[in-house]
Amino acid sequence: MSLNKLFEHFDEIELSADLSAFIIKTCLHMRMGEDFRSSMDNVAKDLREYTDSYASCIMTISRDLYKFNVVGESVRNNEIVLQNVFDNIPYEVIESWEELTLENDSITITNSADMDNYEKRSPAWVKTLKENGVETLCLIPFIHQNTIIGYMYVTNFNITKIAEFKKIIELLSAFVTSEVAHHLLIERLRNLSLIDSRTGVYNI
Repeated sequence: MSLNKLFEHFDEIELSADLSAFIIKTCLHMRMGEDFRSSMDNVAKDLREYTDSYASCIMTISRDLYKFNVVGESVRNNEIVLQNVFDNIPYEVIESWEELTLENDSITITNSADMDNYEKRSPAWVKTLKENGVETLCLIPFIHQNTIIGYMYVTNFNITKIAEFKKIIELLSAFVTSEVAHHLLIERLRNLSLIDSRTGVYNI
């Protein structure tokens, strides 16, 4: 959800004291990171702990370069490294999320019926979910200037609190989107500086 869209509907969002405190604390943790990656790891950790989920992840996606990156992650007991998991997932799988989020601005899986529905629409993606033990998932895109530039999600959480957790992810994603957009801009400028504009060859 974009920041503008969030503010348009802000009056409709009822925030408990706990939720408000969590959002403020997490935004502060984001600002306290030594660099972009540590800031995103802070957000992912706060999100996973608040939702008591197995894993939370923050990703960027560069459609013109056909690549995606895990820029923030947190897994219960550090059992796995999400970057290692995604290293084995083709770009086309992540790209399929865009079409899947068109209907509801998000992807939510809370039961086998939801899983079966998404399996019909993106079998390659659901195959990776099942291989990695994902049973429940809530995913929200980062939208900047009408373009998806990344995603935030949590997996294997208490489904009885899905409405609250979705609200949390929507709020956090609105704040994180600007950070992600700035990071992608800096990365793009850095890459351009490494390439000779006349020859297209990397500068040494």
